[in-house]
Amino acid sequence: MSDRLSDDGGILKKAFSIIWQRKTVAVCLLIILVIAFLAVFADVVSPHSATAIRASRRLRPPSSVNWFGTDEYGRDLFTRVIVGGRTSLLIGFLTVVFSCFFGTILGIVGGYFRKVDMIVNRIIDAMMAFPDILLAITLMSVLSPSVSSVVIALGIVYTPRVARVARASTLVVRELAYVDAARVLGVSTPRILVQHILRNITSPLIVQGTFIFAYAILAEAGLSYLGAGVNPEIPTWGGIINAGQTYIGKAPWIMWFPGLFIVLTVFSLQLSGDALRDVLDPRLRKEC
Repeated sequence: MSDRLSDDGGILKKAFSIIWQRKTVAVCLLIILVIAFLAVFADVVSPHSATAIRASRRLRPPSSVNWFGTDEYGRDLFTRVIVGGRTSLLIGFLTVVFSCFFGTILGIVGGYFRKVDMIVNRIIDAMMAFPDILLAITLMSVLSPSVSSVVIALGIVYTPRVARVARASTLVVRELAYVDAARVLGVSTPRILVQHILRNITSPLIVQGTFIFAYAILAEAGLSYLGAGVNPEIPTWGGIINAGQTYIGKAPWIMWFPGLFIVLTVFSLQLSGDALRDVLDPRLRKEC
């Protein structure tokens, strides 16, 4: 118990050390927290409605009343951007949960059981042969335009990425002495997979999850921009950009602000993922 607490304390100390040394990581974490706060408490932060149409205020530039201006229907753009962030972040998070759950199962089964390893490996290679956005569009073409459909489509797209990481880590862990000892002692296979395999490959999976979070937000924006994402009535960053491209010459701010939020969120998640990787697996930091 004391060893576990000391390990956790060491990880926290290392995390604070990296954040202190890399000011950009601290800034990125702050950006993520601010965007998440705005998305969750959008109804409290903004006095405007995301759906209220005011024809008399259409295409107004940013001002003290409408911080990000208004869109083609006179709706407050700041409110729509932070409400759209709620949808985009939710899709990104659920995609991480979906892909990590099924990808981990697929990777552990393929990495531990030699008889099915080739089959799992071929499935992973076949799915990763398709470009992410192309596979997502193909899946969305047979699904209804909804948040759950986008999560399923992107979850299927990114499951092979998690499965590949889980499989590679499992191939290493299954050959370690304590796993062999567990087999000799007669420990059941499910218990070995959970207590000895899964517990020791969580670090790379967590890091991969942060990157998938960023990829999913970017992919969702791309799908919504192409009109293949969620219902257009639901504000999303990609959907707002799609609607604003018609007015790019007259009201470019409609595209600027959601695009800025996408860039800040994805960039911050990527840098935070790099820092998390350095904390959880220092060997990768030495190699980089």
